[in-house]
Amino acid sequence: MVLNRLITETLDVDVSILFKFLNDPEAHFSLWGIGKDFVKISPKAFEITLAFKYFPYRVRFEITSEEKRELKVVRYSGVGINKALSIRIEVKLSKVNNKTYMEYSLMLKAGFTPEIRLDPEIKEIINRIKGNIARQALEWASAKALIRVPPAVVAPKEFLKGIKPSEVKGAIFNLPISADIDKLSSETFSVEKLATLLMTGKFVRVRRIGRGKALDLRGVIKDLKTEAPLLISLTCGSYIYRLMVLGGQVISVMLEANGTTYYGNEAIKKLDEFMKVECNEYVIRVYEVST
Repeated sequence: MVLNRLITETLDVDVSILFKFLNDPEAHFSLWGIGKDFVKISPKAFEITLAFKYFPYRVRFEITSEEKRELKVVRYSGVGINKALSIRIEVKLSKVNNKTYMEYSLMLKAGFTPEIRLDPEIKEIINRIKGNIARQALEWASAKALIRVPPAVVAPKEFLKGIKPSEVKGAIFNLPISADIDKLSSETFSVEKLATLLMTGKFVRVRRIGRGKALDLRGVIKDLKTEAPLLISLTCGSYIYRLMVLGGQVISVMLEANGTTYYGNEAIKKLDEFMKVECNEYVIRVYEVST
């Protein structure tokens, strides 16, 4: 059964950034996370298809007020789902060749229609999906969100020592290791030393293979001029390694590898696989997480 319902919930989220770039004809929308098939309906509306395992569904959003920072779900269709209980949009902005790029992800915690009878196997899948959403929300809440984090998605004390991050300021550093700057396009860079240093929380130096030059992560962090928690994002091909840093120590670890996300100890166990990856260009991003 496919449900087509109108939802009139008004969400208390900060959509001013989103509003601005929906009106920017030069903006390019790059999707990551669970969002797919972004469709720009108008300067104040967009539609997106979400997919959790076997349950794809489509949601249309409309920005109702920039001043009040309101976002409304105006159309909704899905399988076995009748309403959105909690929605959070996260946005990341960057400049590439003088063009503005906006990456965003959307997390939706869904309620399921009691009238629809589901097989036990389907119910188990749903419960697993809901658990995964909650776990992902903890990482997103601590990392990339430019939008206000709902009260229901607050990281536990053991995750961020009681800090409740609300936004990530646009302090993004793209640092190519070898490809363009030093004309070493044929040279690859192993991430083994870099990952090891980050895992131990020792932000000292990471050397480029072959040239002896160093990337001073401590200097990068110092340039941010903040004592707020930091997120270090390391991208190499289809691998993304994220570490939350507080007081010079790594307090959270997440690894995305070939479409699968690992957390905590699981991410640490996958470190060997991550360290074998070689890249012509290795991208490091540093985010300041405000409290």
